[in-house]
Amino acid sequence: MSKNLLLRLFSSLALIPLVLLVVWVGGFLYDLLIVAVMCGSFYEWIGLTNPKIRKRVRLIGFAGLAAILFSVSVFGLIFAFQLSLVVWLAVLLSAGRKSGMNKAAHRSRAIWLACGIPYLAWSGMALISFRSLQETGFSAIVYLLLVVWATDIGAYFSGKTIGGPKLWPQISPNKTWAGLLGGMLLAGVVGYGVCIYFELGESFLGAGFSAVLAVVSQAGDFFESFVKRRHNAKDSGTLIPGHGGILDRVDGLLFAALFLMIVGMIG
Repeated sequence: MSKNLLLRLFSSLALIPLVLLVVWVGGFLYDLLIVAVMCGSFYEWIGLTNPKIRKRVRLIGFAGLAAILFSVSVFGLIFAFQLSLVVWLAVLLSAGRKSGMNKAAHRSRAIWLACGIPYLAWSGMALISFRSLQETGFSAIVYLLLVVWATDIGAYFSGKTIGGPKLWPQISPNKTWAGLLGGMLLAGVVGYGVCIYFELGESFLGAGFSAVLAVVSQAGDFFESFVKRRHNAKDSGTLIPGHGGILDRVDGLLFAALFLMIVGMIG
């Protein structure tokens, strides 16, 4: 095993049981975990997009993001969504004013910084709203986590083992078509098993949807890779050994959670 793989393994063995325990407990503790993850991700997002922004703007972002997420359980998704637009606008105007909106580079950094609010808030809202479901909250979150984790594992090992043509080398040079297909396959298998275990409906349909969710998760990974490449960064942070930062670990989950919420609303 490579040193990086061992670090990934040890980090996962330490974090996964803790995360699943908090998901099982639910309630305020779970909401607090989501707020902590999203605020930590926003800290890294600032470091990527606008590291020199003033403390006042950072405070508006952190406080606003926490308020959005805590409001989901109290006031519901519609209120939280409306609040997210207010916070996004406040961060955009504050960051633009403080950095000088008359210059294109400053304006671009202000816009990128503000985009972190809907990016993190909406995904966090989805994760909190899923867990609040009376009968299926726990199983929905477990399903989402296991499918995303299976996607990462399947993509990593199939990509390393098979190799082959690159998926999008300009954005993420290490990802291959074999990795994508391997991630989809393992996600489908895991999704099939989870649907049977929790009796979440038609298991074969669940397997197919899980494969689609794997593609969405990989899209989230590519999006973060694009942001890092645009801002000349290798990782979003160094908090998690073998994985990088919080954003490096949850980028696929963010897209998958938001996608699942949209599908649920449409359905």
